[in-house]
Amino acid sequence: MSVNLKQENKIFEEQGVEAYEAYQVAHENENIQKGAAFQLIKAFLELNNTEFGRLVEVLIMSRNNANTCLRIFNSIQ
Repeated sequence: MSVNLKQENKIFEEQGVEAYEAYQVAHENENIQKGAAFQLIKAFLELNNTEFGRLVEVLIMSRNNANTCLRIFNSIQ
């Protein structure tokens, strides 16, 4: 199953941080949909497949805690 984050944001806004974190942990094995920047990041990473070696690294930053970020890492895998 692949989901976007609109429902999660609604939980955060209406029920608060604790409910949001609990939801993320309970759904950590559900993949997040590819977002608007996915193709751009993919293109940047393709630059690493040139004769010049590794040119690009991608860092993901989040205000979430480690428990809620696990879902992001699982989706990347």
